[in-house]
Amino acid sequence: MQRLSIVITVAIILATPSVQFAQMPAPQGAFAIQHVTVINVETGMRAADQTVVVTGNKITAVGPAAKVNTRDGARVVDGTGKFLIPGIWDMHAHALRLLDRGLPLAVAFGITGIRDMGSTLDQVAEARAKIAKGTIASPRLFAAGPPLNGTPDRPGFPPGQMVTTPEQGREIVDKFAAAKVDMVKIHDGLSRETYFAIAAEAKRKGLPFEGHLPPEVNIDEASDTGQRTVEHMPPMQAACVADPSMLGRGARNSAPNTQPIAINEAKCEATIKHLVKNGTWWTPNIGGPGTGDKRVREFNIAITRMAAKGGVKLLAGTDWPGGGYSFGNYSAADRNVLDEIMGMAEAMTPAEALRAAITNPLTLLKLKGQLGTVERGRLADLDLLDGDPLADIANIKRVSAVVINGRLYGADERKKMLDAEMAARRAPKTN
Repeated sequence: MQRLSIVITVAIILATPSVQFAQMPAPQGAFAIQHVTVINVETGMRAADQTVVVTGNKITAVGPAAKVNTRDGARVVDGTGKFLIPGIWDMHAHALRLLDRGLPLAVAFGITGIRDMGSTLDQVAEARAKIAKGTIASPRLFAAGPPLNGTPDRPGFPPGQMVTTPEQGREIVDKFAAAKVDMVKIHDGLSRETYFAIAAEAKRKGLPFEGHLPPEVNIDEASDTGQRTVEHMPPMQAACVADPSMLGRGARNSAPNTQPIAINEAKCEATIKHLVKNGTWWTPNIGGPGTGDKRVREFNIAITRMAAKGGVKLLAGTDWPGGGYSFGNYSAADRNVLDEIMGMAEAMTPAEALRAAITNPLTLLKLKGQLGTVERGRLADLDLLDGDPLADIANIKRVSAVVINGRLYGADERKKMLDAEMAARRAPKTN
């Protein structure tokens, strides 16, 4: 039965074109953001009193407001006192769990690109079709399809694909490649032999493999095998902690441990050098400021700071909107990648934290040269902010307007999206 389900969902997705940005409908007409300060995230430089013109889905003019002519009939946006940055990516999301709500909600928050790290093939196919037709507001989407698990799915998580043998691993990678997913997502519990079989087949098919680590594979081995990204804190925690027992919660009813978690600096630095040598990316998922156990958070920030200083390529990701979103648990749905950027700024400079969410994703996805800077000829994915994020990273949450593929979402449209989401949360549950 499981094999039949895989065949059916692969057939569905094969009938749907890939969502690459060429599949996003370009709007007609033009608009201009006048008298705005443009931030170059790569250099950290600001250019004050600029006018930026967008025609269709591209930036067609950028320069001093006194010198740039706005096209006749173009919509004018007053950027006085505001700051314009390239669009923000969440590089570890599960936005397709309720895609008719999750994708517009991401847009309303100011997220212009998403790497979806675990949804069904049916959900991926539906999202791609709706985005291509322009029937849903959505960030740019890169999607993995179902995560490959060696253990049964945990409650509240998207349905994964059980893979218990190397042969099954090779078979499912072949089917995912035929379905044109953008990557293979490794999840928990795979045996060592199955993990390496999946890795080898993914490389043979030219398909990136990314995600968690099985319990029998450490981060150095995964890096050597060619895993493109490693997700979340545990793999790096295991490589850096001096005493693994310090990461545990302790015995039930015991007094909370307040001792700082010590770092084995020699081992940690060796792993960092290993990742840098192999070009392995890491998505730490620190969380927003003040979240989580204080001592663990301090440890996480310290090892993230070491990784950043050591040259590891970092990405901002969140697991947004949380495992319970599709079941009516919205406790994590309003904490998004903007909070993660603020959290990452505790371990690095605001400019570095912004690059983890803006320029680094484009390097990974091979989109540099098309996105990532506010300059003529680039695709128009932009965030207009009411404050300077380089001066105070908290300004990243002061979103005034969002532009995705040249489509401008102003305050009124974003409010409608947020209001629709709140209404859906209040609606009675139906079976």
